[in-house]
Amino acid sequence: MTCAEGVWGPCLGDRITTKLAPTTGALRISDFGTQVDCVNDPCDPACVQVVDTPQGLDAGAESGFQITEGGLTPAPIVTSDAGVVCTGLTVNPPTLNVSVVGLNPIVTTPSSPVLSAAYVPLPCFSGLANASWSVNQPGLAAISGGALSLVSAVAGPIVVSAYSAGLQASATVNVITNVVDASQVTPAVAMLFTGGGTLPDNLQFLYPYANTVFPRSVAAPVVQWNNEGVAATAVR
Repeated sequence: MTCAEGVWGPCLGDRITTKLAPTTGALRISDFGTQVDCVNDPCDPACVQVVDTPQGLDAGAESGFQITEGGLTPAPIVTSDAGVVCTGLTVNPPTLNVSVVGLNPIVTTPSSPVLSAAYVPLPCFSGLANASWSVNQPGLAAISGGALSLVSAVAGPIVVSAYSAGLQASATVNVITNVVDASQVTPAVAMLFTGGGTLPDNLQFLYPYANTVFPRSVAAPVVQWNNEGVAATAVR
């Protein structure tokens, strides 16, 4: 092939593999592109070349696979007994809120969040799809068979994806951290922090500085403040 005028050879990003195939015996070249005469050996009338491309490869109408640039993939076709073709996949619920209410170990509400996948339109298949699952943040959560488990109490959205029969769908799991730890104070002190404040505070925070972000691996800093001579009723 020609990459530029006067320059011969493979272009950047292309890969050329040469394979000699016998013309006798049981082995035959079939459905691997279009056969053309060799351009580099015009003196040999028996020399032919076949370029293997996704467009020239046929997996067969009944194979259940299709050919893409990525290779051989399952064909996204699921047909019910009624003859309705499934054209998509859906994850239920599409949005799931999971609240972290306990640490060490992590306790959530709901306690065992589960998502399911189904083919659409609904008449095309009865029951749930046997899907493979993944999460976009494996450092925060894991999923198997649709059952989600948190490995970190970090709040924020997690995208869950299901794959089946060449189809794909996603849902969002919103992790909400709602943990109250009063183990280090008396019940009377803990009650002082329920609800909102009723009077303005004269407290000024000295450290950490405003708009400071600490990495997850760094322990929480020691808070420093100035109460301007007025003692605090309680400090959290």
